[in-house]
Amino acid sequence: MILIRFLGWIMIVVASVAASAEAVLALGPGARPALATGEIWTLLSGVPARTAGAPDHWLEVMAASVMLLPAWLAIGLLGLGFVLIGRWRRRKPRLSSFG
Repeated sequence: MILIRFLGWIMIVVASVAASAEAVLALGPGARPALATGEIWTLLSGVPARTAGAPDHWLEVMAASVMLLPAWLAIGLLGLGFVLIGRWRRRKPRLSSFG
């Protein structure tokens, strides 16, 4: 659980860096659209994300929707989910001196 929580915090830091990069791009000349998750996926994997065309399955619809989100939002939500999942612990029974 600690590893999942640590990975979640790393992803939150990466999301803040992506948001900062998007803010710097917005200050530059010309109007640049948001840095999409599909662009980050293409940069890291080398395989372009399929966001165009008619998807055949509901999972492809969800993947295309995520790839169109801003990168900081998609990575940040995933990191927040990992942090919340990593927090869940089983309760240990407390030993009572009366029982």
